[in-house]
Amino acid sequence: MLRISNGNLVLFDESKIPIWSTNIVNSTTSDSVKAVLQNDGNFVLKDGSNSLKILWHKFEHPTDTWLHGCKFGYNNIAKTSQRLISWKNSEDPSPGLYSRELDTSDRALKILWNRSKNY
Repeated sequence: MLRISNGNLVLFDESKIPIWSTNIVNSTTSDSVKAVLQNDGNFVLKDGSNSLKILWHKFEHPTDTWLHGCKFGYNNIAKTSQRLISWKNSEDPSPGLYSRELDTSDRALKILWNRSKNY
């Protein structure tokens, strides 16, 4: 089940235990947050009282699927780079051996095998 709670999108398992969240600091003064799937495929959380204010969007958090418009970057606050990770195989969505991520030393996009070797 998906629910917006305290300005975050939260995914719950069947026991109603949270298993994933957008983990954003609620920077809105509004009690209302809207979830919107945009025409370009980007899923966004917006301030309900100011639809121009985007609180979180999927294009900044790629997982295993790259959509046109997504960006790779480095979060200076969290000290993390965005990473796209393959599935283990076509039927098993657990993390695979290949990843595409930003190398923070030279700001180049690299494909890595086993998160350590250039491919």
